[in-house]
Amino acid sequence: MKHHHHIQQGFTLFELLVVLGIAAILVSLALPAYLQLIQQERHTQAVNQLQAMYKFARSEAIKRNKQVNIVAGAGGNWQVELPDQQDRSIRSFQLKDAAIAVTGLDLVNVSQAGFATPASVSISHSQHTDAAKWLCIFPSGQLTIQSQACTHLG
Repeated sequence: MKHHHHIQQGFTLFELLVVLGIAAILVSLALPAYLQLIQQERHTQAVNQLQAMYKFARSEAIKRNKQVNIVAGAGGNWQVELPDQQDRSIRSFQLKDAAIAVTGLDLVNVSQAGFATPASVSISHSQHTDAAKWLCIFPSGQLTIQSQACTHLG
């Protein structure tokens, strides 16, 4: 008489629950760091976009040989405008993250020679205020980014 031995393959319910428990612990440890990384990237993106907007306004003022303004609008919206043409907007910028606050960028005039209204623009994240960045716009038109408030603007 032959005996057939059935070899069971697969995982037991206990083994599966142990693996799922370990995976859940690893995810719960990694998730806060990942969310913080996402917030930092959005903050950096906002800083870079505002810097690019200022550089665009300055290059347009020099290229067109006309004054160009950066004007703050409602809800985190900024416009690069030509004031001598009924404030015609030539570019706009909208913050994509409501947790990012920009202060100090209400109106910046850029002359046809590239000179600018001095401004200290703070860009901060509501949950990470210690990571704020400042765009420092000098009368010469130079722009710097720093991690502390702007001083000696002119």
